[in-house]
Amino acid sequence: MPASYICRYYYIMLLTVIVVAFSSHASANDIFVGKFASLPIESSPFPPVEANSLEIYIVPKGDKYVVTEFTKGEFKIDYLAKRCDSEKTLLMPLLARGEVHALCAAESGFVKFVYSQNGIDDRDPRISDLKDKSGTSLFETSYLREQYYVPPVFAFRRIDSFKYAPNDPTKLLNHETPEFTALRKDVGVKLLDKPVAPVRSIAYDFDPKRISGWLGASRVEVDEDGRILGFGGFSKRGSTEATNVARFEFKERRAGDGAGAATINPSAPYYRFPGARQPYYGVDELSADVRAVLDVDKPDEYRKAPIRQSAIRYQITLTDRRSGAVLGVQTYVVDRLNNRACGVNVDNVISPSAFIFDAINR
Repeated sequence: MPASYICRYYYIMLLTVIVVAFSSHASANDIFVGKFASLPIESSPFPPVEANSLEIYIVPKGDKYVVTEFTKGEFKIDYLAKRCDSEKTLLMPLLARGEVHALCAAESGFVKFVYSQNGIDDRDPRISDLKDKSGTSLFETSYLREQYYVPPVFAFRRIDSFKYAPNDPTKLLNHETPEFTALRKDVGVKLLDKPVAPVRSIAYDFDPKRISGWLGASRVEVDEDGRILGFGGFSKRGSTEATNVARFEFKERRAGDGAGAATINPSAPYYRFPGARQPYYGVDELSADVRAVLDVDKPDEYRKAPIRQSAIRYQITLTDRRSGAVLGVQTYVVDRLNNRACGVNVDNVISPSAFIFDAINR
């Protein structure tokens, strides 16, 4: 074989290695990249935790990381994280000797994964004094010498590395199912007719033959990739969502939709909720200015426990009862099982209340 061919071959191989190495966003000293498996815990009186009961994949994405947790091979949750080595107060007692680095959730800032160069110092009294009734230490010394932790003291061992993986490992962690992708078409808000007069009251309604209420149609916070950060909660101070809040003289709902029996006329089909902390009471028919009707594409899925619900397409139709005109339609998709949602309409939030505000204030 000619020497020139051999040189060209090794040059191509070297170039390939360099390209593959730099195709990852991980830096040379990035200690988090890879797959980590939990270690067994046998600390009386607590029940034993078997090895590999929890696996964590940490993959770089730009200046952040995609962290995905699996329990016994089943997807549990994923989230975006960022390096937070400079944090002074960590959620776990970093009783460490040597260098310490940490990953924090990108949104909340909570410490989620920690590297301790020499493990946890078992000589520290905060660890050595943790004993069961028989005087046996709650933590094995070998366990405490591991370098990777999830607060407070859940140790992991690195079992694989994506440092120079030839394929983009983030593709392996994509939990947006084909069904979710199909349902997300045309999500968002459509504002149609304007109200015929100022709106002072609203009725939240649904078809009781299809769904049982509005409980599952809550506010949803998502990150930049559509991962669910939380349900319900409050808007951030100073945000558009916080400033654009509709005020109503009263609201109406079907009896049993998010409230116990009224003390006045409890057998009525609808309940009216006045403002100013007045007690709610039953009414025989709706009289609010506008009516927001919730529907879903899969009622059977909606009836499941929330944690078991796969992709569901929600639709809220807002109608002016005084004219019959449709003021707007909001459509969004939530997949609680795979931790995904789409249809954001304000501040990285899927917000029915923000949709209603926009529809009635034009």
